[in-house]
Amino acid sequence: STSLVLVLRAFGTAAAALGESRDTLWASLLIQEKVAEVAMAAEDGSGAGLQSSSGRIAAGGVDFLWTRRVRTLESLASQAGVRKEPIVLSEILVTVRRDGSTRERSVTTCVTTGRQRRGDDDE
Repeated sequence: STSLVLVLRAFGTAAAALGESRDTLWASLLIQEKVAEVAMAAEDGSGAGLQSSSGRIAAGGVDFLWTRRVRTLESLASQAGVRKEPIVLSEILVTVRRDGSTRERSVTTCVTTGRQRRGDDDE
């Protein structure tokens, strides 16, 4: 009877860890998607990917809430003197809510836009 309880506890712990791993994987994939949207929009020099936004995805009793804050730092780019392209700073935050617990993952990226580069090619 004691060994059965230990086996069931081990199984419960493993199942919880598996659920947490799945949530972490999906949160990481969501972050990767939002970062790719910013990078593609920065290369085009326009698009919704360069705008701040937020959203929610619910799947299997888990809520994934994401927020994307985007800033274009044109003055920083010109002060640096290294690049002519404006710099786009994006901050992605994903909050995972499951069974009353909340976990957050975030990433900050910095990419240059293609706007000025295209202008240089025309000269």
